Amino acid sequence: DIGNDRCLEEEGQALLKCSASGSVIALSGSNPMHSASMQHLKKNGIVVYLDVHAGEIVDRLEVMKVDRIVGQSSGSSMGDILRVRKQFYNKWHDVRVLCEGGETAKDIAEKVLDAVKRYENSEPETFISTRSMWPQKFETHSPKSFSEAVVDGLASDGGLFVPARGLPKLTAREWTRSEE
Repeated sequence: DIGNDRCLEEEGQALLKCSASGSVIALSGSNPMHSASMQHLKKNGIVVYLDVHAGEIVDRLEVMKVDRIVGQSSGSSMGDILRVRKQFYNKWHDVRVLCEGGETAKDIAEKVLDAVKRYENSEPETFISTRSMWPQKFETHSPKSFSEAVVDGLASDGGLFVPARGLPKLTAREWTRSEE
């Protein structure tokens, strides 16, 4: 037994040696707990967090007969370590994709591609008023940059600012999960 700290360090050192480009690298659940390796990965690509509900992860681990994972100290539950890990996932991800039970690999891949395309879009996001979204009104109100929208607070017509390209499409369950 090499212990959690040593295992995290060994995993991190292995990632620091990774220099692949044009590739997808699937990380283990404990990799984001190693800061230097995550900084290295972020310099070289986009970090996508596949956010799966903790209960579903626990169920999958039980099916695989896994009763302990890296970072889990003795006496703590699987749920405890998953809650600890979540703070690291939130710290390092560039793109978060909410995954629901019953989705196919193809469904998730499409969600990842959509999220990455949105993230990589080279044009800066602009914002319009919810009250000027109708075509006849839109022409009289120019879109605002993020900074302008923040400083203005509300649009001059009293509407809320929303992304001109629209909001990401989320299911009711994903909206609920996004609050976690």
